[in-house]
Amino acid sequence: MANFDPYPKFTPILRPLTPSPVAAQKDEVRRLSVNSLVAGLVGLLIFGIILGPYAILAGNRALRLIKANGTGKQHSGMATGGIVVGSFALLLHLAGLVLVMLVFAGGGILAFAVFNSPTAKLIGTWEIDAASQMTPEQRNNPVAALMSRLIEVNLEFRADRTLVANVTVFGETQSRQGTWVYKRKLGPELVLQVDSPGEDSVEFYIKFNSDNEIELRGMKAPGEWDNKTLTLKRKKN
Repeated sequence: MANFDPYPKFTPILRPLTPSPVAAQKDEVRRLSVNSLVAGLVGLLIFGIILGPYAILAGNRALRLIKANGTGKQHSGMATGGIVVGSFALLLHLAGLVLVMLVFAGGGILAFAVFNSPTAKLIGTWEIDAASQMTPEQRNNPVAALMSRLIEVNLEFRADRTLVANVTVFGETQSRQGTWVYKRKLGPELVLQVDSPGEDSVEFYIKFNSDNEIELRGMKAPGEWDNKTLTLKRKKN
């Protein structure tokens, strides 16, 4: 007869301790919430373009888990804070990038547009050549010649599309300011639209005789040509 053991030995079955699904979800919510807030705070200082979006994504993921499973509700405030701070960090970083682009790239684009347009040579101050506007009789008249030297008229075309007209008589200067816009090219002439406060728009037609001399004519009214041509020379500083 086989030996009978009244006290049989039992071999325990060891299973690894694993957290329950609920506990695992709580840990995940806590981890995402903490990461979201920390990433957002650090993103305020550095790498906002990277850490800001991560903070937003992690915070939203945590809130979705809370809503779906109802666990980890105590971390919802941290997750929301991470989203807010992360969003601010991202916006702050983007604002900095826009500012840099405006200062460096935008300035370069504006300079390129102005100084590579047909009006590039126009930028500067131009004086009306009084002698060229006088008839031979006026040139031979000492009084007329003296008056032409006492009156100075110049136009300043600025790169920001501002036009300043200065008239100096007997040392007294009066200025008027308007704006100018390049419209088109008409043969050898450049067509500009000039607007002055309280007046209708006027078109100027400018032809370059050289880099330092232009001829200017304008319109007194639509359809009514002013054939008077003014010669202006570039004023040297």
